[in-house]
Amino acid sequence: MTFAVGEGSTEPVVVPAEQVSIQMFSLIPWVNEAGLPAVLERLSEIGFKNIEPFGGNFSGYTAEEFRALADSYGLSVKSSHYNVDEATFDATLDYVGTLGQEYVGSGGWPAPGIGTYENTLATAEAMNRLGERAVDAGFTKFFGHNHDGEFRTTYEHEGETLSAWEILVRETNPEYVTFQLDVAWAAHAGVDVPALIEQYGDRIELLHVKDATGLNAGGRPSFTNLGEGEVPLQEILTAAQEAGVAYYVLEWDQAPDGEDFAAHGFEYLTGVPAGEAGPDVTATAQARCLAGKTYVAVRALNEDDVPLTVTLETPYGTKTVENVAPGANAYQSFAVRSGEVEAGSATVTATDAEGRTATVTAEHDALSCG
Repeated sequence: MTFAVGEGSTEPVVVPAEQVSIQMFSLIPWVNEAGLPAVLERLSEIGFKNIEPFGGNFSGYTAEEFRALADSYGLSVKSSHYNVDEATFDATLDYVGTLGQEYVGSGGWPAPGIGTYENTLATAEAMNRLGERAVDAGFTKFFGHNHDGEFRTTYEHEGETLSAWEILVRETNPEYVTFQLDVAWAAHAGVDVPALIEQYGDRIELLHVKDATGLNAGGRPSFTNLGEGEVPLQEILTAAQEAGVAYYVLEWDQAPDGEDFAAHGFEYLTGVPAGEAGPDVTATAQARCLAGKTYVAVRALNEDDVPLTVTLETPYGTKTVENVAPGANAYQSFAVRSGEVEAGSATVTATDAEGRTATVTAEHDALSCG
């Protein structure tokens, strides 16, 4: 896959994969269709090391459960869009701390917002308070995230006409507060984004990297895959690298094809081909009693359209089955050598002739056969 680069450039800017993340709001339709675990598995296969969840991703998960799910696919949570209400901020810090986040923030700003000049100043004060609490709790910094309104809204400030975003930058403490610049929304407001990063780069540690058409034409822009819109991404990325931006977070608000967007965006930023999806395999594990003895039975179903080599692994043994046909099962009952077994899991690894690999985990309950 090739991508357009900026005028005068010969090679696209390359961002290390360790600095690339993806905002999970982009993937809502995909998550709704495939489920969060399957989406995280595919992101890991593509090559992502980091994700940026938003509040809705956490529904039904404790912090420990979400952390375990992300960890199981080798994904780190460096930042998220979560609750930044001052009254409940301690609970926020507990939650995102368990996730292992470095930065704490949301997809907007704390109250009271930027509706008036006085409110903008009060919001900056709130950000300073939240930032100090975050840093004291061990996080890198607190951040806010823009759309276009923060640049279209202007006020007189200390003898200058400044955007609300610039006032927030100037009135917050860089020891505690940084900014996540959404480059497409800023461009939609008519901002020269590379110049903005050059001017305020020491205050911008996170980017939302997104592309769009219909910029500054009224209404919402039309978001696109990276490199297919009107946002000067290569110039932006050059400025961001010179400024030392820490993380580059891909986003397309509810992308119609989340998997394609993620793969395309990963390749665009890193220059590394997106990893292929692994074989389609499902697994179950069940603790059973037989003649007073306890066993863990593991079954893997080949739901792909090619034969697979399947390895079933438990603490009680490992079994590899060659040439499992499409629609067929690999099965093994492992003796626990005890009258009872604690709740646990089995790991199933499937590989096809082309070397594609998929690993799935199946949980089983505790059982006593005594």
